[in-house]
Amino acid sequence: ARSLLLFDELGRGTSTHDGSAIAYATLEHLVTTLRSLTIFISHFPMLAQLERAHPRRVACCHMAYVAHEQEGARQITFLFKVARGKLETSFGVNVARMAKLPDAVLAEAARRSAALERLVTHRRLICAIERAIQPPGASELDAEGTATESAGRPLAATDCEQPGLHATLRELQRETREALERCVA
Repeated sequence: ARSLLLFDELGRGTSTHDGSAIAYATLEHLVTTLRSLTIFISHFPMLAQLERAHPRRVACCHMAYVAHEQEGARQITFLFKVARGKLETSFGVNVARMAKLPDAVLAEAARRSAALERLVTHRRLICAIERAIQPPGASELDAEGTATESAGRPLAATDCEQPGLHATLRELQRETREALERCVA
């Protein structure tokens, strides 16, 4: 409890799913079991959930920056100062620009990043719709991966019987899979 622990990008070098799960489980263990002062550097956005779960023990911070438009592109200047809060955007392409990657590479990276961002947004929407129409009493996984009874849905169970609703969801799922395949190809 009287130790300072430093972690830099724990979980990187593997799949995003495995890496973020490893980082989350490790940080949660440190917060709930060891309770030592810990600095945990990560690019995994899901770790911010721990601040909501443990507000007196976890604080999200990010590197402060200034953004401005220059030659039609967003330019980032990092201030080498830690600021409170979760960063809501990624600056990967901007950092690649600072590293002097070729313009053609930057343009392709920006295009693919935008396509993946749209895909993630689309998938989140589909998941939200599926959760909303799930029959009452059906189980789902909570943040810890434990099956729990679903509660409080914005749509009534009778909404599940709307003609074509399930077909529409299946079509959205198919489109999402195809979009993912195009992005990864």
